[in-house]
Amino acid sequence: MNTDYVDGFGNDYQFTRAQMYLSSPKYMDENMNLISAPMEYALVSPSQTTYAFGTVPGDAHIHMMDIAVGVDSVANASDPGTYGADSPLAYQSPSVHWNWNSGYIFIAIEGVVDIDGNGTYDAGETFLCHVGLNSMLAVNSGLLAHFNSVPGQTHNIELDIDWSGLLTGIDLSVDNSTHTMDNMPLATTVSNNAANVITIHQ
Repeated sequence: MNTDYVDGFGNDYQFTRAQMYLSSPKYMDENMNLISAPMEYALVSPSQTTYAFGTVPGDAHIHMMDIAVGVDSVANASDPGTYGADSPLAYQSPSVHWNWNSGYIFIAIEGVVDIDGNGTYDAGETFLCHVGLNSMLAVNSGLLAHFNSVPGQTHNIELDIDWSGLLTGIDLSVDNSTHTMDNMPLATTVSNNAANVITIHQ
């Protein structure tokens, strides 16, 4: 937040909001056999760095993992009012849900952009990308987790999220607003980028 980035077209920008749902982790062994696929959801943002993300069997070698950006179709059709206040799928502020019919906002990024290139973020120079719909679910595949599980022990998997990578290939000076249905091409680009923004921390 409040850090200057530059898009691929030379436009300076800063994030003022950055949230995304991560869900449906899949943990696999070295032969890509599925070990565990817990139904877990996390609403992640730069302000929180640790999330509980499912249970795997003890005495297993976890070699790879997949993780989705967004929520599955069943959760996406659910009512946030049915979840407890501590659930990431409950109502949030700011909102990450449109309504019961259109579902959750998988990715919510907002900020300011120096559209005219004068070196300042002037009034009205903003961007907003709220991306959802079942078709926008993006999976980051083949992350090398590589640990041996121990019964009763918590294991930490360190992930990096490249928030600026969500805007790869986007000229924010001319294409800077989508609520998904009103600008499907931009939403699709952000969703496609979301499949490549998560990596194992080195």
